[in-house]
Amino acid sequence: MKPPSMCRFFAIIALLFTISCNQEKEEVNAIVVCGNLRPSNDEHKGFYTTPSGERIYLKSSYANTAVHDMVQAGNDIYCAGTTWNSPDFKIAVYWKNGEPTYVTDGKHNALIQQIAVNGTDVYCVGCEQTGSWHTNWRNEKLFRFNVAKCWKNGKLLYTLTNGKKGGCANGIYIDPDNRVHIVGFDNFLLEWYQYAWVRTKKACFWIDGKRQDLDNHRYSDASTIVGDGKKIYISGWISSFEYDGDEKDIYWENGWRKALSDGRQGNSYFHSARIFNGNYYLCGYYEESKFKTPAYWVNGQYVPLREIGASVFDISVVGEDVYCAGDNGYAPGIWKNGKFKKISEESGYLTGIIVYPNTTESL
Repeated sequence: MKPPSMCRFFAIIALLFTISCNQEKEEVNAIVVCGNLRPSNDEHKGFYTTPSGERIYLKSSYANTAVHDMVQAGNDIYCAGTTWNSPDFKIAVYWKNGEPTYVTDGKHNALIQQIAVNGTDVYCVGCEQTGSWHTNWRNEKLFRFNVAKCWKNGKLLYTLTNGKKGGCANGIYIDPDNRVHIVGFDNFLLEWYQYAWVRTKKACFWIDGKRQDLDNHRYSDASTIVGDGKKIYISGWISSFEYDGDEKDIYWENGWRKALSDGRQGNSYFHSARIFNGNYYLCGYYEESKFKTPAYWVNGQYVPLREIGASVFDISVVGEDVYCAGDNGYAPGIWKNGKFKKISEESGYLTGIIVYPNTTESL
């Protein structure tokens, strides 16, 4: 028979071993992110991560890449953005599992703002500088205006604006009937109003390439669109004139305009929108006195995050946990329930996040 002291010793060892074994496995949420690192002023490296945390850099025939959006379809990860050697000739591109499909030929600057996958079809929206030439008072050609466009499987599907004064498609949603909903803006030539010429910018909404204006205000923009088969939400802002300072941050629910419920007006910038558990989430930042506060909104209610000078580019919700992807003003990282954690010491920012609930992983 072992002495009592030895019995207690082995009992303690067994207890510690049991605790250790229990801590080796834990139910966690696996996270996939995409974003951009900037090792130097001349370098821009787009990437995404796997659920295990492996970083995959996006391939390109050109020196620099930038990812603006990410979606998952089946087991595949799609990213979209731009690639370039010279900043004057950016090429619109999307990647499937890191492999590129070039959407434009590089003759004109172009970018993709958002990507959507419907079955085997890949849709991208953004803009390309194929519009009219902007000239100065000497009639010297300075640059071409942007034209809002939609591409399907790497080929042009819709030219959405005429390019006379610039425009861009910012968001896309494909409904259960396979109709393609796109939001963005179109700039117009100067318009005579109350004894003065004013420049107009219109928030636009297209269904299968057919356009309608979202609002009758002379200056407005539509930033994001998301739907769940029953409701379609569009975010943006409206103003009477370009420089009046009377901007109102709003969203439209099935075409009906609504103000943010916290009463804040103007200076909110929306990067992404999602629907989780029937709730409408927006994310971006709020700017006041030249300071940016990263934030998200739940059904219009403002929720600020702590890091000043930062921005949120995407959001995901699993259970009671809210995940935001962005940067802290310098480094890329993730907020979980308001607490920020860097994923790299390099300069950069995250633009997309997907969270897989309850994945058993070793600590």
